[in-house]
Amino acid sequence: MPVLSDLLSDTSRGASLIYRDALTHFSTRPDNRLVSETIAGTQLLQGHFPTMGLFHHLWNIVSAIHETGRMRMTINALLNDITAHAKLLAKHGQFLLPNYAQVMTISYSGTVRDILIKATKTSIDLKIFCLRSAPMNEGKILAKSLQRRGISTQILEDNKWKSFLSDITHILVGADLLSDSFFINKTGTADLMHAAGEYQIPVRIITTTHRFVHGYSPASPRNPIFEVIPYTPSMKILTEKGLIRPSDLSRQ
Repeated sequence: MPVLSDLLSDTSRGASLIYRDALTHFSTRPDNRLVSETIAGTQLLQGHFPTMGLFHHLWNIVSAIHETGRMRMTINALLNDITAHAKLLAKHGQFLLPNYAQVMTISYSGTVRDILIKATKTSIDLKIFCLRSAPMNEGKILAKSLQRRGISTQILEDNKWKSFLSDITHILVGADLLSDSFFINKTGTADLMHAAGEYQIPVRIITTTHRFVHGYSPASPRNPIFEVIPYTPSMKILTEKGLIRPSDLSRQ
């Protein structure tokens, strides 16, 4: 069973897993402590992970709840949403990539991984390239995860990926947070997005609307592990509600 202190010190996993484990932790709180511990715990998580849109979303929901039954119902609904949204993303994304697509991605995103796994079942001769994403090597971890499923995936060194761009047809990335005019992802994403614009490569951000934070302003000084990436015309966002433009986020 996850413990809140362990989640606050977790530097090896993505936002989705930490968010799921946080909800699981809150769901086990006894009735007489459920509301207070969920609100306090969510506030801690939001402050500790300011670039994770999921915890801003969670805070916006639970901070206004003061009744035990409603809090427990809300937590259970959010846990159910995780599975439901994964299924909807897979449904909307199964034909996202055409036959013979050559796809580049950066870092590790569970949503990108799941879409790539789904796409290999519907797209012929899909080629996948993962940037290593040093120093944590998240891209290598993603590539190994795909390779274990029998999916051919090539790991590209962070200083050599540009030589492959002329053959790339699609770029897929995750997002830790979506805002009105930008998204936040691991450092290195901005360079990739700039190159995508130069080569006119379509970019698909794979995530859920629960990561959208209206009016978000990045903290200063910024976390060097993450960076702010402005939206460009080549970007669309695949969410549980389908493929949308960044300008549609505030209407979701």
